[in-house]
Amino acid sequence: MLKKIVLLLSYLIIFYMSLGISLSLRHFDLRGWEFYKSHLLSFSIVFLIWIFILYSTRLFDLHIILNIKKLNSSVIKASVLNFLTGTAFFYFSQSAKQGSIVFKEITITPRANLLLTAIISGILIYILLRIWSKISKYNPIDARLVNINITGKARYETEKRIKIIKKSIIYDLIKNIIDKITGFFALLILILLFIPIAILIKLNDRGAVFYKQSRIGKNEKIFQLLKFRSMLWENKKTLWTEKNDNRVTFVGKFLRKTHLDELPQCINILRGEMSIVGPRPEQPKFVNIIKKEQPLYYLRHRVKPGITGWAQLHYLYGDSIENNLKKLRYDLWYVKNSSVLLDLIIIIKTISVILDNTGR
Repeated sequence: MLKKIVLLLSYLIIFYMSLGISLSLRHFDLRGWEFYKSHLLSFSIVFLIWIFILYSTRLFDLHIILNIKKLNSSVIKASVLNFLTGTAFFYFSQSAKQGSIVFKEITITPRANLLLTAIISGILIYILLRIWSKISKYNPIDARLVNINITGKARYETEKRIKIIKKSIIYDLIKNIIDKITGFFALLILILLFIPIAILIKLNDRGAVFYKQSRIGKNEKIFQLLKFRSMLWENKKTLWTEKNDNRVTFVGKFLRKTHLDELPQCINILRGEMSIVGPRPEQPKFVNIIKKEQPLYYLRHRVKPGITGWAQLHYLYGDSIENNLKKLRYDLWYVKNSSVLLDLIIIIKTISVILDNTGR
């Protein structure tokens, strides 16, 4: 049900985006608000009809979305029907204008804009559903990784291939824009939730609201990671977090379960110390220990650490040297193959994990 609601909202966003693009392509003079208002009112009714058509052509059916041939057919059919029903609606609205208060407000007959909107929305819906299909077919068990159990020349070649990788300027730019926008909106949420979360932490366990800890960032630079404190204030240990860790407070369990304890890391993102997607940042002392076990570990620091990542989808926490080495295989694969599409897959899968309430 939740996935269908997400699809519904996505379709509506695409329809309005397509209308905006169509008007921009045909009217470069940026006409006044009344012009855009008249289109918004009329097309909003049409878009409701189009949602029904998408449902009728089974574009809310996840089985159809996962079948490429049926998906192609459904999208083409929906786009054609959208244009035809839109044309019929505007023709009928002009004929019925005399005796109806509703249709009296419809003052446009947008033939070219209607065709453009139907075509653009069809293309965007197809792109959305193809991405959705790839994400839905993704299985963590089958995830690709880099083999680190190698020595000699094989290890040298693996290290060399990863070290020479340089991401495009466009990828870095898009990733930075996504980070800044997401970080800004997360900061707004942090401001709204700070007082109630701070009160809960204080009532449950006296001590600081925020928890700062040194972590290793890109190019092995140390930065201060920010989190809402979820462990006992008296706790001075720096052991890896374990399952059912008795150091976690009652409120801390809720914060970890909902991932709200990670919210202050939006400040780290806005500072440029972290990204939304990347390897999980570790403490310097743990990094030194793991590097002695696996010399290739330093390669994960060629990118910014992230709140979520390829490895985090498979191992929520590396609570031992052995598990951190397992995570390293996925981290290095991400460093080697990172792209905008892969980042989007990781972000959407992470949202799915949060909604499933699987935090620790």
